[in-house]
Amino acid sequence: MASAAGAVFTPEVGRTQGTQGTPPYPQTADEFNARVTPKNTDFPPGNVRRYGAGDGRTPDEVAFQNACASNTQVFVPHGAYVFNAEVSVGRSNITIIGENPGAAAVSIRLARTAGRGAAAFRWSSWANDVHISNLAILLKNAGASQVGVRFAEARRCRITNLYIEGHPEPGNDTCAIQFDGSGTYSGDVDVENCYLTSHKLAVDLQRVCTTIRILNCEIYGQSIPGTIGVKVSNLCAGVLISGNTFEGLGVGVYTEGCLVKQMGNYFEDNTTHWQWVRGAGRARIWNSSFGDTCLSGGNPVYPSNDVDSCIVFGQTANFVDAGYIEASRGFRERRRAFNLGEWLTPTYADDHFTGSGGMTWTVKPEHIENYAYTIIGKTMTVSWSIAGAVIAGPLEKTLQLAIPGGYLPNQHLRVPTGVVSGGVHGVGIAEVSPNRPQIYIYASQDRVASYSAGHAEIYGQLTFEIK
Repeated sequence: MASAAGAVFTPEVGRTQGTQGTPPYPQTADEFNARVTPKNTDFPPGNVRRYGAGDGRTPDEVAFQNACASNTQVFVPHGAYVFNAEVSVGRSNITIIGENPGAAAVSIRLARTAGRGAAAFRWSSWANDVHISNLAILLKNAGASQVGVRFAEARRCRITNLYIEGHPEPGNDTCAIQFDGSGTYSGDVDVENCYLTSHKLAVDLQRVCTTIRILNCEIYGQSIPGTIGVKVSNLCAGVLISGNTFEGLGVGVYTEGCLVKQMGNYFEDNTTHWQWVRGAGRARIWNSSFGDTCLSGGNPVYPSNDVDSCIVFGQTANFVDAGYIEASRGFRERRRAFNLGEWLTPTYADDHFTGSGGMTWTVKPEHIENYAYTIIGKTMTVSWSIAGAVIAGPLEKTLQLAIPGGYLPNQHLRVPTGVVSGGVHGVGIAEVSPNRPQIYIYASQDRVASYSAGHAEIYGQLTFEIK
């Protein structure tokens, strides 16, 4: 196995007999400097049994504390251990690794006597390059608010293959893994392949946590209201939650932070699969869900407005055969300044409205009921409704309406359109031609009749391909 510091760690599990009365593994310089005296030198440095764990005389938490104080690599062999107080690690560059994951292999039970709010393992100050793996931690003391693993400020840390179990009854207030986010920030941390069950909070990210990655974990609840799989505070950003299972929780993922990314998670039988809200002091949030699967349970809750920028691309709650994609602020194609499906109204300019030949068509802003367009890909739709404008001068057959945005047609197209000229309602023709920046509106379907002087009205819509 590899430690967080990068060194290869091959634990020696068995005892070794010394020769000529010397201990097989004498006290090391690190143990001497840490004022740690080994209890059983048949075990190598770093093995918790060397410091009395499991011997029936030494409190297990003391043995673990001494192992962590005097080694950068701590090995926990198969067995059941009881902590009557939390183990305060208080150092960086340390690997704590069990012989095998799972409650049946390495089991650590935190006793009620450890106190309210105690953690099995706690880093109370800044720590980096910590790797803790292959342990089972049992938190069975309802009402004691105890924690499995707790960090004040963590960097470059890996938490893998932990089994952390709380009390399965209502009133349980345990937390499996907690990041206080104190100091500057906690970041570049992986919580991976962990099994977290029966907690009020499985993973709690407090204060300033960034680039925390929660990957491929199994997170289960007992359908108790108020339980949360992953909770993200309002000062957190850049959290990745991917490949996890959330089942039987009040809320699978609850976040008040921003730039939270969910990818490929599985949600089932939660009251609310996930809930994104703006935390205190945030003007908007940017969160995304890609490929999350929601089965039975409550729908996700997330902002859908013109302020927050949230994207959901996955499967609808409870109906896995109905896919959807949703973005609260819309989708924008490359090099476009507007969202797909949005209608834009161009800024008024009188030269957008002209007549053919010497005919004038005077259109003022108050005459424009509608003059807008939308574009999807290379398909442009222009809609217009202009009433009360005045036609004068030598009368001709066409009015010319500028194609908004400077776009040019890529095809020749004619469609019927509504025309009111000289007080007579009729059907004219709207026409576009390649490379011409206008829509030509004829007064009649045969494109022969001229407009009448005075007030005119045109209304219609034309969809065509653009260059």
